[in-house]
Amino acid sequence: MKYGMNMLLWTSDVTEEHFPLLENLKTWGFDGVELPVFDMDAAKFQKVGKKLDSLGLARTAVTVCTDTENPISPDAKIRDAGLARLKKAVDMCAASGCTHLCGPIHSALGSFT
Repeated sequence: MKYGMNMLLWTSDVTEEHFPLLENLKTWGFDGVELPVFDMDAAKFQKVGKKLDSLGLARTAVTVCTDTENPISPDAKIRDAGLARLKKAVDMCAASGCTHLCGPIHSALGSFT
């Protein structure tokens, strides 16, 4: 069994400021982390990915869509914005080396049909 820690416990935006925490998580025996993907800054995610590589920590990611980026909206422009957001989130996963993107990604948070 492998153990991971969701970084949302500490932050919604993992940056270099959190590198000491990542080091601690490795020391404490965690095998990986789940990165929140809300800010779409590829350069930042690349830095975080390199740090995680150096520590030997695996990673997954989590994101959500907003009402203005809802993949199930009746409005085509909003659906398109949702798809664009999810594609950007996948790009951030690639930049940081995440193996999986979790959600809820099927709709905006709290939006049901």
